[in-house]
Amino acid sequence: MDEERMDAAPVDAGAAAAEDAAPEAHELTKLEKLEAKMAHMKRLIAIERKKESDKKRRERTHRLIRHGGLIEMILGESVDAGTLAGLLDMKKAVFLSGSGEALEWKRRGDRIIAEREAEREMERLKRKGGGDGHAASASTNG
Repeated sequence: MDEERMDAAPVDAGAAAAEDAAPEAHELTKLEKLEAKMAHMKRLIAIERKKESDKKRRERTHRLIRHGGLIEMILGESVDAGTLAGLLDMKKAVFLSGSGEALEWKRRGDRIIAEREAEREMERLKRKGGGDGHAASASTNG
């Protein structure tokens, strides 16, 4: 039996050493899992940042196109960029002040835009074949 005990002792020591190593291996696996989760979260953050950036870019592009469209609607396609920039610079204070003059410009501009939108809607209805003129007379009576 002494022989069995001697044989068993090295096995037990090896098992104890394996058990000591196992938590380290387990910790390494846990660290690897946490690093993988962190990498995944970083990817999700990057995706969300890109979505936000894309949304801001689309909004800016839409605003620029809308403003450019208004300029062409009023001044036509051949407006000189320098003349336009000079005009806007000269009247910048009125734009920023919110004065009575600016409010009058806004009312006038809103009316022009509404008229243009109504014209475009009538054209759209005519193209569809649904525009018989009654919608136009009803909207102007009101």
